[in-house]
Amino acid sequence: MSRIPAAIKSWRSPVTELFNDNRFFNARPDAGRKWQPIVKALIDADKTSFGELLGKIGTAPSANIFTNRAYETLLRSMNLRRLSYVVFAAEKNHFLAQLPAIQEKLVDTLRNVHASVIESEVYLCIRVLLCRLSPHNLTSFWPVLLTEMFRIFDEIVVDPPSDGSDDLQSILSANCLTSCSFSRRRNFKLDRPDGSFPEALMDQLAEITGNLPATEAKAGDSRSDMESSIVLSSRDRR
Repeated sequence: MSRIPAAIKSWRSPVTELFNDNRFFNARPDAGRKWQPIVKALIDADKTSFGELLGKIGTAPSANIFTNRAYETLLRSMNLRRLSYVVFAAEKNHFLAQLPAIQEKLVDTLRNVHASVIESEVYLCIRVLLCRLSPHNLTSFWPVLLTEMFRIFDEIVVDPPSDGSDDLQSILSANCLTSCSFSRRRNFKLDRPDGSFPEALMDQLAEITGNLPATEAKAGDSRSDMESSIVLSSRDRR
């Protein structure tokens, strides 16, 4: 039915209502894949819906003292997730024309909102953009991405979060974003070629130690074995 232009009035309202329900993302992954063509048809049929979604993300917080800040944070995080899902449901480079507006909203959110749940959703959206847009179209995103990654990892070094901290969610999302950004590079390889050997001394020690048998050995013997292995490996490579 979503492929029939004349039938859009019959399904647009209930689909929009369901997509705006926060319980939409509680479904199983296979259900999410089935909803992708429907949500894509909804966004393509209603040209103003994508702009309205971006507007909800950039909505300024209310000045009312009775406003529930936690609820506002939840709404913004869910709207960010809807944006990620809409971009993911479309074809590659489908939202290329809207990329400057998307980037503006994401950067503005990172600068003005410092909630872990919001940051994790922004990182998720950037991961989706890395998968749905060509690398040469994301050149303007790299300064933002690198600055944000350096910031969050520097904070971890200075003040490591405790177990159960709310910051762990954004740290995990940042780690996933870092892995995704590097794996999208053409020269990035997950598997090491056969016959290669690490160049750095610490990597060589880790390589040799990992290949040692599980039986206990004397400290002196173990050390001499590793030293001789490093020397022999260096000679072989020469």
